[in-house]
Amino acid sequence: MTKFKTKFIILIAVLILLFFAIPMPFIVDNSWGAKIFEISSADELFDMAEKFSSLPIEECNFKLMSDIDLGGKSWYGTGATSFRGVFDGNGHTVKNFRLASHSEDSETTFAFWTSTIDAYIHDVTFENVNVEENIHNPLIANGVRAHFGIIGKASGGTIQNINLTNSNINIKAGQVVAGGIICQDTNNGLRVNLNLENNLFNLTSLTKETIFGGVSAMIESDDISYKICTARDNIQINQSSNRTAIVGGIIGKIDGEFIKLRELRCSSVIEVNCLSAKTGGLIGEINPRTVLNITDNFLFDGKISQNSTNA
Repeated sequence: MTKFKTKFIILIAVLILLFFAIPMPFIVDNSWGAKIFEISSADELFDMAEKFSSLPIEECNFKLMSDIDLGGKSWYGTGATSFRGVFDGNGHTVKNFRLASHSEDSETTFAFWTSTIDAYIHDVTFENVNVEENIHNPLIANGVRAHFGIIGKASGGTIQNINLTNSNINIKAGQVVAGGIICQDTNNGLRVNLNLENNLFNLTSLTKETIFGGVSAMIESDDISYKICTARDNIQINQSSNRTAIVGGIIGKIDGEFIKLRELRCSSVIEVNCLSAKTGGLIGEINPRTVLNITDNFLFDGKISQNSTNA
């Protein structure tokens, strides 16, 4: 072997070693596209709500670069187009805003994400979120159905490391369906480390049943997993008709084929004012055909009181 070939082989070997030894810049994984939109201000966050629906799915990737203070502004959700991308909260907080809705139909949603499909949303805290709504329309049969959740409707995907703290949710409508993190959960998916702390929920349904779950109001999936979910809130449910209130400290109503539950804990104080109620420290109501796969620790160390009055 010539000296030239020997030096060439040594050079190649050194380059290979340097390639693996030198730290590489951020490399996207399968959940990210080639483009990432960094969000550092309230204006950029509002832009996200308008921009994502026009992006290809592979470019619908957003990352918080700092805490965002919305300064008491109204947030009207993310519109009719379901969010299908990635939202990386990067450990930051979105705070001080009011959830509002443009809808005047028989259903209205108060949510940060109106709906998601196969999205990956993770590592973000929502603080001082406020809803103050008294919805009554006598021209609509049974009144307006109001939904609340950080995510109005989640279909599949992964929701991970989401917190709701120090918030006040006060809704009066024909029917109220509310979950602290997710209102309606459909299709298979993974929900990990969803937590609520020091929130006030005051919900009143005038004509139809109330459905409330500290973390999720309704699970309608055939294969979904909830793991490490906690709630430490103050909750008041008022049922103004002879309908039943369905209330769970973590999950309101489960109507699915196969549900996996791990490490649920509720320390909430729950007061239900109604003629009839289905209440549970962790789960309010379960469809008889649902198969639950339950492991690890479950704990309810809060308080539930029911007043049999027509509030």
